[in-house]
Amino acid sequence: METTTQALRFGPGRGPGQVGEPPVQALGDGQAGGLITSSVARYYDLDRLKEIDEQEAEITQKFQKKFGRFIARWT
Repeated sequence: METTTQALRFGPGRGPGQVGEPPVQALGDGQAGGLITSSVARYYDLDRLKEIDEQEAEITQKFQKKFGRFIARWT
C-alpha cells in the first residue's frame, strides 16, 4: 500500500500522551530536531556547503566592487 493511501486511510498519527497532536509535535525540540537532522543529513555535504559559501562571498565582493565603480560614474 502506498504512503498517500495509508495517510488518507489512517489519518495522522497521535503522539504519546498528546491526544490529537501529530507525533512530531509530541516530541521536545531537541528530539524533533535530532530526527529531522538525521533524516536529511545524507542529502547535504557540509564541506561542499562551505565551498559554496566561500564562492558566494567572493562573487558578492566582486559584484559590489564593480557596481560601486558603475555608480561612481553617475555621481
